[in-house]
Amino acid sequence: MSEPLDERPDRVHAVARSLARTERAERVVSRRRSGFFWKLAAAFAIVVLVAASTIGWLLNARIESTMDTELQRGLERATVLMGQILREDPGGPGDARARELGAAADMRLTWIRPDGLVLADSHFDADRMERHDSREEVLRSLREEFGASVRYSATMREDMLYIARAVRDDDGEVVGIVRASVPVEEVERELAQLSRLTILGAGVGTLVAWIVGLLVSQRISKPIREVRDVAEALVSGDYSARVREFSRDEIGMLAAALQRLSAEIARRLAEASLSEARLRAMLKGMVEGVVAVDESDRVLFCNDAARDLLDPSGGDLEGRHVWERVRIAGLGELLEEARDERGLVQAELSVVRDGMLHSFDAQASPFSGGGAAGVVAVLHDITELRRLENVRRDFVANVSHELKTPLTSIQAYVETLLDGAIHDEQNNERFLKKIDHHVRRLSALVSDLLSLARIESTGTDIQAEPVGLSGVLAEAARLAEGSLGESGITLVQEVAEGQVLARGDRQALVQVAFNLVENAVKYNRPGGRVTLSVGQAGEEAFFRVKDTGVGIPDADRQRVFERFYRVDKARSRDVGGTGLGLAIVKHLIQAHDGRIEVDSREGEGSTFTVWLPAA
Repeated sequence: MSEPLDERPDRVHAVARSLARTERAERVVSRRRSGFFWKLAAAFAIVVLVAASTIGWLLNARIESTMDTELQRGLERATVLMGQILREDPGGPGDARARELGAAADMRLTWIRPDGLVLADSHFDADRMERHDSREEVLRSLREEFGASVRYSATMREDMLYIARAVRDDDGEVVGIVRASVPVEEVERELAQLSRLTILGAGVGTLVAWIVGLLVSQRISKPIREVRDVAEALVSGDYSARVREFSRDEIGMLAAALQRLSAEIARRLAEASLSEARLRAMLKGMVEGVVAVDESDRVLFCNDAARDLLDPSGGDLEGRHVWERVRIAGLGELLEEARDERGLVQAELSVVRDGMLHSFDAQASPFSGGGAAGVVAVLHDITELRRLENVRRDFVANVSHELKTPLTSIQAYVETLLDGAIHDEQNNERFLKKIDHHVRRLSALVSDLLSLARIESTGTDIQAEPVGLSGVLAEAARLAEGSLGESGITLVQEVAEGQVLARGDRQALVQVAFNLVENAVKYNRPGGRVTLSVGQAGEEAFFRVKDTGVGIPDADRQRVFERFYRVDKARSRDVGGTGLGLAIVKHLIQAHDGRIEVDSREGEGSTFTVWLPAA
């Protein structure tokens, strides 16, 4: 559909204004390009000038150091040769010979006696020279292998480099000093010439670099402008922009990098998405519950553990407010406190589910980024930990009570005896028997506590080997004979068909059987019966202890293996029970990878069956 005629002039004027703006922008860019061109050319010249000056200075210093070192080494070698002459002729070679040697070595040579008297010199008459015992190089040669110094020579009337060496005989006594020296003026002259050459080279290099810089700047400017245009297009979101020409230098690499930029951005976005997926997978597999909420307590993320803790019904929490599905008192306050404190806060939360109290250790901390903020909460289920703490607390209370009761009785009887009852022939023996009864009870309690502590803390060293269960029960019956005689209980051991073997530790199994037999005797009726039997079912062997006692009520049947738990506390104390026997039995059976079953009816007796791996 064509445009109305009255609207076309406006479109033409708009295009014209756009072209004008473009031309002005190109002129500005051109001026900037000109400035960049001259800056780049000047940079080339400055860099080369600095580099040439630095290299020249370093080279000059290096050559000076090398020349000084080589000159000093040459003088040292000369003193060594002079020392041989002095050792052969302690009077020195004479002035004529000295001049000959000095001319051949192209240096001044001097032979000196230990007292400083000059014996011979290659450039002056030795008789007219003053003593040299105070010369710096001579003094140093007596302390060191070579004495060196640079000083003005009054004899030569110029600066000289001196190297002196003390000549010693076989006993280490100084027989004389030899000295070699050269003027330093020649070295300084060569160094000055080198400095002039360095300055000249730096100037020529700067000029050449400036000319090369003009050419390079002109070549660099064009691709830089094109790279800039492509970069601006990428900034605006046009990832289809491309550089038309590539050079084989860093600018070309930059152009290629810009062309890869759009693909790199897409790749980075994909990596970010993958990292987020990995993070979600890691959080999902954590045992602790992790939940993140935004500023309005809307769930942003929730792993499976947190979902199970917060909403056992299995609903989807993400995208919904926490208070819609979560019914844990204090969680909302914890999140709000983390926002207010702007740091990590911690609290213990509780909730009752299915008639059981569940406890959580909750930690919350705020987060922010990308224009968003929220709180991350980590929940750890400590229900089992609290249960174990309660068990420990109950255990301490029970132990204290069990120890206090007999100790109180013992104390009362002892005080009664001390108050004069010890002379009461009608009661003193009865009091002593009571004390003996409570002491035995304390001894049994401590023994059982030590056994239980050893089993729970270090485990039982089970020496797994084939064990005949009939022999185990026979040994347990023999140990229980004393209890049977006092109570009038009949013990019957049924004969098994064939030998029944189980894998385990014989002593540990005897202790298990003895505890069960002793319990069956203690809680039996007067004149009752205890039946022992063994058998095998598949890959498991078992032995069974059956009594005709009072039985165990249904409500107490699952707790009889707890420490200090008694169905009838009064009867247990009367018969001397510690409340730990069945707890020890349970731990020993678990150490054998076995299990124990209880079948009991109140008033009809109980049956304990121990199942073990068959041998």
